[in-house]
Amino acid sequence: MVLDEDTLYKLHLSLETITNGTPYYNQFKSIYNKTSLLLGDVTDVTPYFENYIVYGKKMDGLTNIAEQLKNITTHDYQNKVLQIRYQTKKQGERSVLFAVGMLLYSVEKDILYLIGEEYSQKNEAQTYPYSIINVSTINQIEETIVTHSCYHSAYYTELFHSMFSISIETPVPVKVEFDRILNIERKIRLLTKQRKYAHCEILEDKIIYTDKISGLSDFAMYLRKLGRSAHVIEPPVLRERMKDSVERTLQRYKEELSDELS
Repeated sequence: MVLDEDTLYKLHLSLETITNGTPYYNQFKSIYNKTSLLLGDVTDVTPYFENYIVYGKKMDGLTNIAEQLKNITTHDYQNKVLQIRYQTKKQGERSVLFAVGMLLYSVEKDILYLIGEEYSQKNEAQTYPYSIINVSTINQIEETIVTHSCYHSAYYTELFHSMFSISIETPVPVKVEFDRILNIERKIRLLTKQRKYAHCEILEDKIIYTDKISGLSDFAMYLRKLGRSAHVIEPPVLRERMKDSVERTLQRYKEELSDELS
């Protein structure tokens, strides 16, 4: 089946009319929710789904991932190591032997990613290094006879549950306190709903949010959007990152003010 937007939209409309009590209703409902994500119909009640990273509202929907999906799914990527040639910004074109651990779609970025292991080389621990490939940068894929057991293994499943956007960083515990403001409370409740390991405690004057996160840079960007209401308790590296960000911003304003006065 070719995944183009017209086909996806027709399927979406057909699934929308299915009522409770229909055979396989739960399965059809799950597919309907996923077509909503791909078409950009993301709301405050959008549920948590494996293989989809969603923290905001995407307006444009499906664009160019149809050919990318076709390029990947014509190969036995779930069982065979792939020879992939892809373009990078720093190194130009790379050619790697790649075992796919998970195929992920970022709704906000409208980008399809492969995360997995590079079988081309081993690191100091004699294990294969983890890597991320933006599928849109792939120039060529060839299937090899080498087999692997990475796909949706326990490691990648656990990593996915901890990801904040697309990341292969080791997950770390985080704890953040927020001032209890109505708009902030709504956003944190929604975030908690979308993340498997998240928990929020609503107190009289503050909200305590705990989680296990892979991708502290993306989480820091999310916290910056919430302004002064966010107070990082742990880990220290995230607290320092937020502090440095504030100091850089203040320094920039001081420099601009100085230029205006001179």
